[in-house]
Amino acid sequence: MQNLAFPATGPVVLDDPLDVERLISYLRQPTRRRPVAVLTVGPQQSTPYIDPATVWQTGAGRVDVVTIPSSELTLTFTERLEDPRAGVYHGACRVYPPGSSWESDPFSVPLRMARNRREIDALPDHLLLDVKRERDRTLSPAATTPRSASTAPGTPSTALDTAATTPDGEVAPSDGDTTTPDTGATPTDAAAGSPPDTPKPDHPVPRPLQAGTPPQADPDPRVPVPVRHEIATDEQAMALGAHLRSPARRLPTVVVSRATGASAAFADVGQLRDDLEGLADVAEITTVEASWAFSRAVPDRCQVYGGAGRVYPLGTDWELNPYLSPLRFAYREADGGQLTGTLIGDAMRMASATPATPSPTAGRVAVTGEVTGIVAQRAVVTYHGQEHGVLWPELVEPGLPAERLFAKGMRVEGELDPVSRRIDVRGMRRPADDALAGYRPGQTILVRVAEVEAGSCRVELFPGFLCSIPADYAAEDLTDLRELVTAGDVLPAWFGGRDEATGEWLLSLREAEDAVDAVPAPSILDGGPPWLVPTARRSIAATAEDATAPDAAALPTEAAPVDSTPSTAMPSDMPSAATDTAPTAASPATATPVVTPLGLTSRDPTGTELSEDPTQFLEALRRDKDQLVAQLTRKKERIATLESELAAVRSQLRREIRHAAKRSGPAPDDSGLFERDEDQLDFEIRQAWARMIPASEKKDLLLTSWTYGPDFFATLRAVEGVSRDKVVEVIVHVLTGRDATLASRQLHRLRTGTGGDDAPVVRGQGETCWRVSLQNSTASARRLHYWRCADGSIELSSIRVHGDFRP
Repeated sequence: MQNLAFPATGPVVLDDPLDVERLISYLRQPTRRRPVAVLTVGPQQSTPYIDPATVWQTGAGRVDVVTIPSSELTLTFTERLEDPRAGVYHGACRVYPPGSSWESDPFSVPLRMARNRREIDALPDHLLLDVKRERDRTLSPAATTPRSASTAPGTPSTALDTAATTPDGEVAPSDGDTTTPDTGATPTDAAAGSPPDTPKPDHPVPRPLQAGTPPQADPDPRVPVPVRHEIATDEQAMALGAHLRSPARRLPTVVVSRATGASAAFADVGQLRDDLEGLADVAEITTVEASWAFSRAVPDRCQVYGGAGRVYPLGTDWELNPYLSPLRFAYREADGGQLTGTLIGDAMRMASATPATPSPTAGRVAVTGEVTGIVAQRAVVTYHGQEHGVLWPELVEPGLPAERLFAKGMRVEGELDPVSRRIDVRGMRRPADDALAGYRPGQTILVRVAEVEAGSCRVELFPGFLCSIPADYAAEDLTDLRELVTAGDVLPAWFGGRDEATGEWLLSLREAEDAVDAVPAPSILDGGPPWLVPTARRSIAATAEDATAPDAAALPTEAAPVDSTPSTAMPSDMPSAATDTAPTAASPATATPVVTPLGLTSRDPTGTELSEDPTQFLEALRRDKDQLVAQLTRKKERIATLESELAAVRSQLRREIRHAAKRSGPAPDDSGLFERDEDQLDFEIRQAWARMIPASEKKDLLLTSWTYGPDFFATLRAVEGVSRDKVVEVIVHVLTGRDATLASRQLHRLRTGTGGDDAPVVRGQGETCWRVSLQNSTASARRLHYWRCADGSIELSSIRVHGDFRP
């Protein structure tokens, strides 16, 4: 057993509740100067999702690293805190800074979750960034005073504080220092560094500069850096990069660029500033030099160039995950309208995730009015009898059309921005629990798919309210749920009830009625329309016919994957490697020249040398770009057609699965046919076997003899969150031996503990207890325990939750 002591000299592991008490006592010490990274172990795992040694190395010995190895100890840790939300569990990790604010204000300390594969994959990067920031704060003189809940917000820092760190917590050189940390390069060298496709994950943030006025010290990171409307110089671009990382930034930031030789951006910058007044800052990069400087000021894949634009959300997670700030492309002036609308939508989506921010130019006014109509995805409101305002759906729930949020005659209350006439009605949003309170067990409801994995999907019953549905609750023997559903699908789901102990919702896609028979979805705003409606049924033939219609080229923004994927390309203002582009069929008089690198002679398709006139060379590049844009447009159209056809096939397959489940499932009025529980369940098992097993397979899949253990019916009644039909179905799999062949059943011996080396549970005559899954990919997933008896029969022992290892 280790001799646990803090501060530690290396990564430590807690052994028992006494160690947990030592950790909590250390975290609460008012004199503690070191951050503490607490790692936990996920279900069915033996180690954390990140190597503690890596965390210790990143902390450079200035951050304690503690692993809590079991669910019992994490529960003890969480229960001992003043606010359980300050805890950490189920594979998640957290870095606790010095002071006491982490316990009184848990949301001030990021919790790096591990609920799904996406979060598990992102956890190491996020946690190491947290460790690095807390580590660097210990280098600052300001770190000699631990943060606490009693520290007044906005307390001015000393000049020494502001000179010690850059806005993202990196150590900054003193005024007399001419080198940047770690590199030894001069500031000039840093500005002229490697091209933007060379990642520099740990580069220091340049100090915000105003043109011609070098600062005397780094700015206080708590004071917002003003955003210039036009970015034309290297210094202004570097200052913009520093602003994006500043913890003082209070609004999302839109950055747009200009294409080579263009006198203005493709996006309508004026409209962006007018529509996003008080919701987002807008900056335009106007020169090639500034575009290159900005590419050096932000990490790889986070740049903006060549007429494109992107919106940077608050915080710095976008540095590690550029998909949080998608790059939106425009290839010509005609694309400007779509680009402008997409950027406004992105900015509104990010602004909707933060509290309403008053406009800095004019005070807001509380108004009450009535929706008189919806025009161009904006709801028009009449207030004070004759005044008019507008409602933006993007500000309430990004991605939903106005018709799903507002309705004619709907009464609204909100804050009016007198300049833009925009009314902010986010205060009318209903809490999820209130909105969903009207659902009753046995109903078919509508859900929207948020994410899909092979073994389960997560669906939204209400925006932000997520539940998991295992694959076997969608279709029997389905090997990959992604074959059946995709993110964004609106599906009918049968609601079986809610587990009072865990809060889980029991949902099944197989047992649902058709979407048109579902109960109406709740409204997001008080008095509004249902936020989800059934998707119009489309036949595959009709989808294919529409794809050949003349207007099939009209593509929605979200159907263009190139627009939503951060690019790794270099700014288009600079040449890349040589590319020989074959021209399309054309007469010799109009053939497109073959492009060669700058400085070399160009040739036409016949091999004749062309003039080195730069104008002619640029014209060849423009023609080549137009060809590529046309090819890209055709491919986008083809992708949209295939996605539409695939959606129709999936929809038809889901209907067939639901109808098949109804034909094979037990009759709804078969309960209570027998007085004894044993007789009733015997009947249901035999009936389910008759319906589930095809006639041609019945002779090979006979039911083996079975009995019930003394605890079976008590646990069946006590464990909620799983339907009786599902229990009967899995029992049939067990009694026919199919549980050994179905991956979804996850058959294995019941062990005495969570470790893979723990002994299996056995009883007299060497009989082994086995465990099969009733549910997968859900918290407290239900399991069926049964004994394989020496005479070949099955004893159904109990229904347990995932963490209960009793036979």
